[in-house]
Amino acid sequence: MLIYHIDAIARRLKRDVLLVTFHKPSSYLPDDEDDRLEPGEEVGSFEFCEQHPIRMKLIDFLDSHRIEWQPCASWQVLGLIESYQGQLFIDVPYHEDNEDYQKVCAFLEHTDGSPRYKNVKLWIMPLSVAIKNAHFDDPDFSEEEHWDLAMQLDLAEVIMNEERVVLSQLAQ
Repeated sequence: MLIYHIDAIARRLKRDVLLVTFHKPSSYLPDDEDDRLEPGEEVGSFEFCEQHPIRMKLIDFLDSHRIEWQPCASWQVLGLIESYQGQLFIDVPYHEDNEDYQKVCAFLEHTDGSPRYKNVKLWIMPLSVAIKNAHFDDPDFSEEEHWDLAMQLDLAEVIMNEERVVLSQLAQ
């Protein structure tokens, strides 16, 4: 199965989208209980994310309410490769008056908007932010070329800053 980045999904749908992230296995415990990993358990392991208890409950909830969802990756970052950690895209428009959006929020958040589950977070990926990564959609995109360009621009900025320092010292 191909897993898309959440920003690519937002660009494809041309709207803000919802993302749910999952962390530590104990995230289903109330705040006053111990929040440690079990011996030998890894935070981002595939086995963990697929069996996260709240993730499984959320998927059951979404399926029972006929709300579409799919696994997704977080925001795409140049030069960074992350393993899949159970993130879910929820195909519900981000509108306060949308009934399905309200259901998702009620499942994941308290009425004051705080997270219901300690290490499960509901995120909004605004289209305006996702558009900043549109270069990844270009079929001719080369991460290596963009990385080289980014490094050259950073190096040029460092050189210019050093020149400014030298010039200001000479001016004194």
